[in-house]
Formats: sequence, structure tokens, C-alpha cells
Amino acid sequence: MIQLPETTYYGKRMPKEKFYSHLEVSAAVKRSFVDDVDYFVWRNKLAPTTANLEMGDRVKEIALFEVRLKREEYNPTLFEYIDRNVPVYVVYLLRFEGNVRLLASYKEPSGNKSGVFRIVETFVSDWMPENDIDLFVDGLNLDSIYENFVRQIAGNKLKSAASENLVVDIEAEQRRAKIERQIAQLEAKRRNEKQFNRQMELSAEIKKLKEQI
Repeated sequence: MIQLPETTYYGKRMPKEKFYSHLEVSAAVKRSFVDDVDYFVWRNKLAPTTANLEMGDRVKEIALFEVRLKREEYNPTLFEYIDRNVPVYVVYLLRFEGNVRLLASYKEPSGNKSGVFRIVETFVSDWMPENDIDLFVDGLNLDSIYENFVRQIAGNKLKSAASENLVVDIEAEQRRAKIERQIAQLEAKRRNEKQFNRQMELSAEIKKLKEQI
């Protein structure tokens, strides 16, 4: 269940054109706004002005955008585009027919250019009935609340999480995922390899990689 303070409810419907009409956007992303999205609603605004929340060092405001989709298979690039260019930190509640899912891109300021961000990693929950999805405020300030939102959405996708630093945990998970892709590629090569000696060499490489996970 979405458990946010009632005072944070905003409920403002936003034209999707608002997100790309004043910014440079590729034809593919613009097409995705048209083909994939019906409309946006700025559902909640978490800030010191809307609830008893302390401002963070980086995060001054968190928005929950509800997105009504036209189809279940959408282009995730359009949400990365929004996150790179809007000054608030966003959690998305995606809605298609009777189910919902949560999406959040953990982002950081990009260099010295104000209002532009770098996407570190994007996490998305499974599709499920809205009553089965969980999102709640956990943290002493907006920095920690935002990081805990990301952790709630990531769930067990952050398998390598072992610290209290979200960036460290994300980077560890990215390294693990990269190694798993390398293992899958080597296993495919081994299945297709005819020479026994080469099969053994590939098996040794796979074993070394598995030891790193």
C-alpha cells in the first residue's frame, strides 16, 4: 500500500507535453511519450512545506508521479529522460489496466551544471494489484527517505547490499550483474565448443568469475 502523509497529496494532472516541449528530446523518446503514456498526475509532493519532513543536503523535494500507461510494454528511456532534466527527485507509480508497479531512478547531480542529473541505476517493481505494493516514509530527512524509497522498490535486486551507503550497494550490484553476464556468455561458448581442452579452459574461467560473486 502507498503510505504517504495525507498532507503531501497534490493531485495535479500534468500534460505530458510539459516534459519535452521546452527541452531537447530525441524523436524516439517523444514518440514514446505519445504512444506509451496516456497522462501524468503529480500525486504527492514530499517537502518540509507539505509534511513534518527535514530537508536533505541534496534532496529538497520528492515527487510521486502517477503515470497512466496506454500499454504494458513501455519505453523506460522516457522516465530516465524526465529524471535527468527535472530538479526534483521522482518516484513513479505506473498504472496499466488493473495493476501498478513502482519505478525509481537513483540519480546524482551531473557535474557543475545546475538542474541536470546523472542516472546511476533504475529499479522497478513487478506488476501487482495496488493494495499489494508497498511504499512508505522511512528516514530522518529527505535524503534518507529518497534512498529508502529506492531500496523499497529495488527489493531483492540489491542482492549485494551490505552497507548503509546506497551508491556503494548499487555499484556492487552492477559489478555482480556484469560478472553474471560474462558467466552466461562463457557458458554459451562452452556449450558450443567441440574441443575438450577448450571446454576445460572455459570452465576454469567460469569458476574464477563465480568466485567473485
